Amino acid sequence: MSKSASNQSGGTDNRDDQRSFSREDCPPELDPYWPSRIEEDRIWYSHYTEADERFYAPDENRIYRVTNIRHGHDIFDLEPCAVATDLADGFVQPSKDAPHRIDNICALAGAIELGELIHLEKGALREVGDSAYLSVGQLTIEIDDIDADPDALLKRIDTPEGPDAADLARVGPALSDAGVDATLYAPLPVGEPQESEPDSEPVSRGLPTGAQNVETHFIPVSPFSKWTFEDDTIRDWVENSFEEGETILNACAGETELTPPPDGEILRNDINEERDADFHVDVAELAGLDNLESKSIDRIIFDPPWSLYQSNLRYQGEHVHQVSKEGTHDIDLSELPFDTPGPGEKTQIGHAAIAKRGFDHLLKPGGEVIEITYHGTSMPNQMGYERQERVIFDPVGEARAVIGSVDQKTRQELSDFL
Repeated sequence: MSKSASNQSGGTDNRDDQRSFSREDCPPELDPYWPSRIEEDRIWYSHYTEADERFYAPDENRIYRVTNIRHGHDIFDLEPCAVATDLADGFVQPSKDAPHRIDNICALAGAIELGELIHLEKGALREVGDSAYLSVGQLTIEIDDIDADPDALLKRIDTPEGPDAADLARVGPALSDAGVDATLYAPLPVGEPQESEPDSEPVSRGLPTGAQNVETHFIPVSPFSKWTFEDDTIRDWVENSFEEGETILNACAGETELTPPPDGEILRNDINEERDADFHVDVAELAGLDNLESKSIDRIIFDPPWSLYQSNLRYQGEHVHQVSKEGTHDIDLSELPFDTPGPGEKTQIGHAAIAKRGFDHLLKPGGEVIEITYHGTSMPNQMGYERQERVIFDPVGEARAVIGSVDQKTRQELSDFL
């Protein structure tokens, strides 16, 4: 059984990254994340943070490897591999002008769920688009023949120590004998031992490098009712952000209706067809509606059930798909106007991640997403969003606090200027 399979099936692991999270020993790279997010990502993704694990970045067409692991596998580096498209020319070192931004387990989890990184398991042929990838020893081999036999390739190039990436005189003929035209990826620098950098010196508990000075408020409220916006404090906080003339999408509307701004409108979506709403679709399918055009929404309100328990208790399970990876089986991804994983991979991306890709498709440049959740995360910064505000609503000890966040779409595309 593979290492990843044993971890996902509940196998025990005594590494430091299985310890309970403590904010006191939190490294600066994890400061922007909430404890529950860190704990969950450790459970689901820690097996990816082993030394030399490989990832393919489709948007960059690069292969990355995990190096310099520290803080119990929470923190690491993703280092780009050198590439050889013609074995006669040797390996070309990648440019270091654009280093990868992912350096911790939470950022890695988000990138995997968004499809920005695809794990390449050692010794297994992984199909991505029209190519296939095989990682073994120091090498990752890209081949165009997705019907190639991985066992046959392994027998030709694998040795007890793994193939030597620098020995092109041996690797090249082995691949040619197998009838394979391949692109090779190897560690940087090729053929030389990789030395892990020592752990960095302790950093002050002030703002870490890259941290945003986000306005944050802590507000006492009454114990929460079934419908979020029946609480006047939360409702006022949301409605005070509305601006004149805005088109607002309430993605999980429920029964409570918000007040639109002057000369503006609120489009309501609720999966329950008995509720008064403009649309009755799964939140992850909104971007596929003909009535909603790309970049037509000024502001999106996202208030899904805060947990699987709440979904079953308050909503008779009808919103369960919004908090569950398994629910993606019921979504018709073919209608969505952006790339999505294949049918066999839908459960790996997560339902909320698909919904947020849809939000990004619908939202105008400069628009905002307001999300209310337990965990405090909203739109991924990899998609070009910046946190503007955070509010913690505390029901004076009667229940868990709820976190509201405002994220603004800052990334612009060429079409935005036409």
